Amino acid sequence: MRANEPDASGGASGSGMIVVGESGGRRVAPILLEGRQEHERSVTMTAHRTDANAPRERRAGGGLWGPVLANLGLGVPASVPLYLAWWLLTEYVPMDCGSVEDLARPGLANCNHTTLDHAFPVMLLLAVTGVFVLASVVVIDVVLPLRRGRRPAAWLGAAALIPVPFAVCLLLA
Repeated sequence: MRANEPDASGGASGSGMIVVGESGGRRVAPILLEGRQEHERSVTMTAHRTDANAPRERRAGGGLWGPVLANLGLGVPASVPLYLAWWLLTEYVPMDCGSVEDLARPGLANCNHTTLDHAFPVMLLLAVTGVFVLASVVVIDVVLPLRRGRRPAAWLGAAALIPVPFAVCLLLA
């Protein structure tokens, strides 16, 4: 539509502008006529830019949903080493004996042969899965945010949520 031409309602617009495009009834990139300076034109065009092809601006922080969801997701495989550590703390550590030879000692009330047999494989599995989960936490909470130009503070702060899935499972069991 040109200046002083009838618009869609039938009246003359009289705005002294050429409307380059319209978006939902809004003027998108007006070009000022009637001898205005080039500076005004560029300021006006950038102030009214709602072009569909315009790049969307992202927030600098990126929000907290990414770190929270990623660390809650890490909590699911982290449940394995957390359960193994829980088992060692609740079953193995409170025992009165530390080896099979201690079973022959008289006066031991809290000594379980099955727990002694399972202790070494549980410790080995705890070490292997713990290293795997720790490496995953370092990659997801430190390396990837730094690589994408983000600060890892929010990601490391959300790492406190990693034990949440295990805690929920403990409460439900």
